[in-house]
Amino acid sequence: MSRAKTEYRYEKLTWPEINDAVDLGKVCIVPCGAVEQHGHHLPLDVDLVCPCGIAKGGGAGDSREDARASHRRVRLHRHVMDFPGTINTDFEHFMHQVLDITKSLAYHGFKKIILP
Repeated sequence: MSRAKTEYRYEKLTWPEINDAVDLGKVCIVPCGAVEQHGHHLPLDVDLVCPCGIAKGGGAGDSREDARASHRRVRLHRHVMDFPGTINTDFEHFMHQVLDITKSLAYHGFKKIILP
């Protein structure tokens, strides 16, 4: 039995197991979020917590047959650069990165990709 049936973390699979995941009809979940300030009381990763939680939850428990989490990608913002810790990249670069990721997943045979 292939580990692709139970392992939901994309990056933990070997390339033959990725082929198995495709054959099993797994769904790729690609979390996207910002690393930016949220006041004095919250950490910089607040906007990553929810999408990463969705990806992790989608791949755990009874849903392991249906979900596959892929690498985490970060959307970054320019408008809060005056706050220490914020990481910035051009919006077009972010969009190209997301397109590159989804095109790669589709090229390898994944039919369903979710971007929470």
